Amino acid sequence: MLDPQRLALRNPTAYQMLTSFSITNFKCYKTLELKNLRQINVVSGDNASGKTALLEAVMIAARATPDPLFAVTAFRGVTINQQPIATGTSQITFGVTAQSVAAMGELLCHKGIDDSKQSEKSFSFRFIDSEKKSYSVVVTVDTSSATRLRNAPVATMQSRIISIKRKTGKEQSIVDVGINAGGQITVNPQSPQPFGPVSYFFASSAVYAEADNLLWFSELREKNYEALEAVLKFMTHQFPFISTLEILQPNNVSGLYARLNNGDVRRLTMISSGIHKMVSILLAIAENASGVVLIDEIENGIFHSRYADFWGAIIDFALKQNCQLFVSSHSLECLQALSPAMSEHQSDVCLLRTAYRNDQFCVDQIVGGQLATALAGNVEIR
Repeated sequence: MLDPQRLALRNPTAYQMLTSFSITNFKCYKTLELKNLRQINVVSGDNASGKTALLEAVMIAARATPDPLFAVTAFRGVTINQQPIATGTSQITFGVTAQSVAAMGELLCHKGIDDSKQSEKSFSFRFIDSEKKSYSVVVTVDTSSATRLRNAPVATMQSRIISIKRKTGKEQSIVDVGINAGGQITVNPQSPQPFGPVSYFFASSAVYAEADNLLWFSELREKNYEALEAVLKFMTHQFPFISTLEILQPNNVSGLYARLNNGDVRRLTMISSGIHKMVSILLAIAENASGVVLIDEIENGIFHSRYADFWGAIIDFALKQNCQLFVSSHSLECLQALSPAMSEHQSDVCLLRTAYRNDQFCVDQIVGGQLATALAGNVEIR
């Protein structure tokens, strides 16, 4: 475990965004209610058991804007004209068609056996934060409009496809996604702000964007150099051939570069995708104080001997920055490496184990000492 680089523990009264979270009618989940969420929430489970859907639900609920709806379908490989590359920005821009928006909306609703004839379908989320503030998000899809759009010339149609209703306390707002007479997508109000905490989502299939790293690196350099310094110390300790990281502009194009101990300077993305991924995650957590970072299949691209140190770093960074994590993995080796990393933070960590049982998708929670005991005893927790 990386002792010299460990950051101070969080204040025990630190703000934590989601303490409970409920889902209704979203993808595989007809209903789901989670209570007593922790600062670090590790998600495990079999294929097709709802791990990624749970992370996607948190992202959509926290932002409650159209962009995560587009992101979820694109990350799953549904054809939308342009694949996203930036995973961290609060607004994600896509080139899409009216038909793809309509299809996207339908794909996100839970498919019950008796609801095929409903003209409108909806899914909803509700979460409560550690200040007891309640948030609710209801997304309604006009499936009749979706059907008309698929069967008629786009240029002749004018319709609202998706409505996002957002409520916290006595405050309410609505964001509508529609198609105008020219077949263009419209959002009203334009550029709506995220509803809840700032959330960054690292999908298992997405490119970890250098553009995000440049933004986060610059923000930390200006506003929280101590956190940036901690990222640099961790990376140079893990990879001694790197002396530092810095933003350079060869040919007037900015990039994040590694200055090597042999004097060479290399663009980080060209050295190692695994190192690039680790830097991306640490920068996102360090920059996102009081926010949420979601990481799907964290083990991908990272060598097994580095799991324990990396777990230790992201846990310490998250606690220091009061950033809540939802992290999925189906690697037993990766999950077992969590044990030494959480030894000092058992009350801050819980396991959310997704499963399909009794004809429904559910999530079992294992928290604190129970999780530590299970890990120490080599209990199957995947």
